This record gives sequence, C-alpha cells and structure tokens, in this order.
Amino acid sequence: MPPKSKRVLPGKRYPLNMRTTKELRDKIEEAAMASGRSLVQEVEFRLEQSFRREEDDRGRKEELKSLGVKIVEEMRKKETPYMRAVREWEERTGERAGSLNPKFLEFITNYEAQGAGIGERVRRHTVIPLDEPIRETREPKVPLPEPKKTPVKEPVRETDKEDSK
Repeated sequence: MPPKSKRVLPGKRYPLNMRTTKELRDKIEEAAMASGRSLVQEVEFRLEQSFRREEDDRGRKEELKSLGVKIVEEMRKKETPYMRAVREWEERTGERAGSLNPKFLEFITNYEAQGAGIGERVRRHTVIPLDEPIRETREPKVPLPEPKKTPVKEPVRETDKEDSK
C-alpha cells in the first residue's frame, strides 16, 4: 500500500470527530435547517465565525489602545494647572488625588504657593449626620403669589340640552 500524502489541499475537508449534548445538537440542527446548511456545514460555519470574531476583537482592542494614547496626548496639550497638579501627585505618590486626602490638599496648597495659578482653594464639605436632619426653613417673609386659577368649562352633554328645552 502506498504511503498517504501529507500535502494539505486547499478546500479539502478533514474529519473532526466530536461528541456533544443532545441540547446543543438540537440547537445546531435547528440553526442548520433555518440557514439551509447541513449539520456539518453549520458547525464549520459557526466555528469560522468565532475565530473571525476573535481576530476582529484583537484589531478593535489595538485601535482602542492607540486611540486612548492619542486622547491622553491631546489632554496633556490642554492640561490646566489643576490637572497638572493632580497628574504630578499621582505620578509621584502612586495615590489617587482627591479632596478627602489631607496629603493631597497640602500638596495643592504648596503647589498654589509656588504660583501655579490653580485658583480657589479646595473647600471642605460638611457632612450632615443621619441623626441630625436638616431643619425646615421658615416661611418666607414675603408671601408668595397665589397660582392663577383658570376657569374650567363644564362639557355640555346631550341630556342637558334636552332638559333645558
């Protein structure tokens, strides 16, 4: 018997034996009937689709990555003094900048003292405790105008017309 050829022929189909659950087989058969393909063609079609989708996803990921780099570059061109201070803080310390971080507030104060022109100092916000609700405000000294009342016309019914005759 002659040895088998190991050449790969384009378009030639090679066997792929596999087992699956009844539920999955039923879904594939249903999809195959709807598309007009055989069971094997439907499986091959769906496998090819999944590989194509993976390639597309990789391409999109690279596009998004390069777009993100471009966005960061543009933002740095238009960076305000405060944004620059936040970026420097995060680069130097590795901590997130925020108005609740006392070290960051001190950093901003020093940054402003060096003439960075950040603007108004960061104000601390007061937190209202749950057990002390906000007191109701008093009535205003000047009375508010009453809302205008528009007269409502009653609809005329056929029975009302007959009674008036």
